[in-house]
Amino acid sequence: MKAVNNGLLCAIEGIDGSGKTTLINNLQKQLKSLQLPVVTTKEPGATKLGKKIRCMLTDRTAPTCLKAEFLLFGADRAQHFHDLVIPELKKGTIVISDRMSDSSLAYQGFLKGLDLEMIRLINNWCMESVQPDLVIYLKLDTQTALDRIKNIRGIMTKFEEEFQDRMHILIQGFEKLFQNRDNVIVIDALENPKTIMQQALQAIQNFYNKKNYVIQSNPTTQFTSVDQ
Repeated sequence: MKAVNNGLLCAIEGIDGSGKTTLINNLQKQLKSLQLPVVTTKEPGATKLGKKIRCMLTDRTAPTCLKAEFLLFGADRAQHFHDLVIPELKKGTIVISDRMSDSSLAYQGFLKGLDLEMIRLINNWCMESVQPDLVIYLKLDTQTALDRIKNIRGIMTKFEEEFQDRMHILIQGFEKLFQNRDNVIVIDALENPKTIMQQALQAIQNFYNKKNYVIQSNPTTQFTSVDQ
């Protein structure tokens, strides 16, 4: 196996409860077992500034208009790319992020009605024109997602409470966003965690095929089995 010396930016997208955390944990274990450089991260909240922004978004101690809400996500994204994403990509790291720019298009755009083209423009500026090489979308139905959230955490965040009755709109938004996108892999989130991880790993391998790199699964890796 040749060493990976080109970075890869992979965003894991999907509604809450779709299993993003589980997949990211399993991918990280698998890639590390293969001695590949990998960093896992998230939006919002991956940087020092991002942690403060995440608290502002989740606690909602003051009314926040839709534009201000999106711009908070944008500020988090700009700091995220400046501090972590771009430096790691330059080092040749595989960067796997729990959510990225498509989440803003789905949540603030399709769900809440902000202008999609303006969101795209600001996202591109915040991300310094760097886009994900690969987007893995974990597709899940509304009821299963809500059941998982309630069973795992017992409570919903204020952000989740806002849209639980309109989650079908959010799902439709993701599906519209990902139509005819050649960098998007759709995975059935009802599959078992090991199968989902293997499909995601194959998607990463396919990205590297053109570079003549080979990533082989390590059968001794222990997988996280709790859906999150």
